[in-house]
Amino acid sequence: MNEQQGNPLLKALEAALLAALGVLIKEAVNSMQTPPPPPKEPDAQ
Repeated sequence: MNEQQGNPLLKALEAALLAALGVLIKEAVNSMQTPPPPPKEPDAQ
């Protein structure tokens, strides 16, 4: 079997991985750009 001739399953898997990686990077960039909400401190009684 010649693995060099682009297995469609491998190509689909690679595309899915790249898409997931792109989403993760986009989420990371968005979370870095938007300031995190201030932590809610419990009311000191």
